[in-house]
Parts: sequence; structure tokens; C-alpha cells
Amino acid sequence: MRARLQHKGDSASQLLAAGERLFASRGFLGVSVGDLVAAANVTRPVLYYHFGSKEGLYAAVTEKVVTAYEAALAQARTEAASVVDRIRRVCRAHVAVRRAWVLLGGPAGLGPGAEHRPSDSNGHLTRVARCIQALVAEGVENGELVAFDVSAATLALVGAAEAVVVRWPGSQRDPLRTEDRLDKVLDVPLRGLVSQAGS
Repeated sequence: MRARLQHKGDSASQLLAAGERLFASRGFLGVSVGDLVAAANVTRPVLYYHFGSKEGLYAAVTEKVVTAYEAALAQARTEAASVVDRIRRVCRAHVAVRRAWVLLGGPAGLGPGAEHRPSDSNGHLTRVARCIQALVAEGVENGELVAFDVSAATLALVGAAEAVVVRWPGSQRDPLRTEDRLDKVLDVPLRGLVSQAGS
């Protein structure tokens, strides 16, 4: 009985991994149930047992992306590191989830599975903006960042992260990794914010 339950758990994990990989490379509409079960090395009834449908698997994959995003934001807010390092980590988490949404079909994507996507495309922007705003305020308070308009600084940093998602979604022709590109773009607003006393 235990071996059977373990197999069921493994097959759900295999389907999640296959779904994440396939939806990211082809989008929701570009992946069939046959593709999913073949990639996970399971049968169709196993997919239906665990997730009910392709849409159900898609919902589970997107939930996994959101959960990882929320955890990354929480960790970046609370870890023992400089405010600048934590801002960079928050922006990296944001870019990763925004790229995942683009690859998965995104919140603005149309077609089956749309009801399982986030209801608004600004949900992630709002969360990351609040997180960065709190970090900037903390940095100003502790002297790591210069006294500056916190809202304007937040907008500049979130805008820099969004620019990396929109302008440089990543390609094999681009020699820089997305993280490296993001670091270079973030350097511009951060240089103006870092206090000489805090550096």
C-alpha cells in the first residue's frame, strides 16, 4: 500500500515537472494531454486522477510559480543582508515570475485555462512594489540609502525590473543571462540611491 501511495505521489510530481517544462516552452495551447503524459511517463487516467484535466494541471503549475514567488519575496524581506542586496533579490524573484507568466501564457493570455490564471496582471507588480517600497524606506531609515522620495525610488526600481522582462525576455542571441542583465539595469537607479555612509 505504501509503495502504491508513493507511486501516486511520484506521478503527480512527474506531471507537475512535465507541465512546468512544456507549458513554459510551448504555452498552454501548444501542449496536448498526450504531450504531458508522454513527458511525465504516465497514462492519461493518472493525469485525470491527480489534476482532473489539462487545465487543472496548468492551474497547479501556476500555483507553484506563485508560491515560489511569494516565498522569495518573504525571504528577501527578512534575510540578514544589506537593503541593496535584498532589493536585488526581490527584483530577481519578480523577473523570474514575470518571465514564467510570459512563458506559461501569461495572465493576459487567451484560451482554455484562462480562468486559472491570476485575475489581474498588476497583482505581481503591486506585491513587488510594496516589498521594494518597504525596503527603500528601511534603507533610508538606517542610512544605507540617501533620503529620497520613496515612491519615486520604488517606481524606478520596479520599472527597471519590468524593462528587463519586456525588453529583454531572453534569447540565445543575448550573451547576458537575465540575472546579469537585471543587475546592470538595477545599477542605474541604485547608484543614485546608495548613501556614501551606508556603502
